[in-house]
Amino acid sequence: MKILGISASPRVGGNTEFIVNEVLKSAKEEGAEVELLTMVNKEIKPCMACESCYENAECAIQDDDAAFFFDKMMEADGIVIGSPVYFGSVTSPLKSLIDREQVLWNQERSFKGKICASVAVGWKWGHNTTLSAIDGFFLTNKGMVISNGGVPGFGLMVYAEGKGEAEKNEDAIKEAIELGKLMVETINKVKE
Repeated sequence: MKILGISASPRVGGNTEFIVNEVLKSAKEEGAEVELLTMVNKEIKPCMACESCYENAECAIQDDDAAFFFDKMMEADGIVIGSPVYFGSVTSPLKSLIDREQVLWNQERSFKGKICASVAVGWKWGHNTTLSAIDGFFLTNKGMVISNGGVPGFGLMVYAEGKGEAEKNEDAIKEAIELGKLMVETINKVKE
């Protein structure tokens, strides 16, 4: 079993990367193989709406990192994506990746059978819309979205303002650990 974590933060070692790592560490303790990818120094160009993916089942943009991320997602049994809240939504590299997903449909690839979870890290507002963008990406691609529940009942919301605050947020760490365990448990049930 392999679980892939993606931190969509442009910051090295920031709050989002820390929380996604906590999910992965917990999953590893439960027996999963884990891998963390960050979007630091990665380039994801925006979709050009050229329709090459419809006509050729390939994206016309070949000189960036989008295909790398998609290929890694296809290899995983579970995917957790975390993003800081940028003006009420995901970061621009993650939004560009989401916008480029149409190539997956045209290659007849999907997240069917994959367990997916979302994480949003922000100061005051925008968690719900950020989680919704990530979960929409998963669901559009036939992924099975899970969460720890609660209100609003989807994704993991972490409140942090300055760098390093997530490391002091005991509730967020506890929730991240529970999410890692839940991912492994759910993947095992799906594979039965």
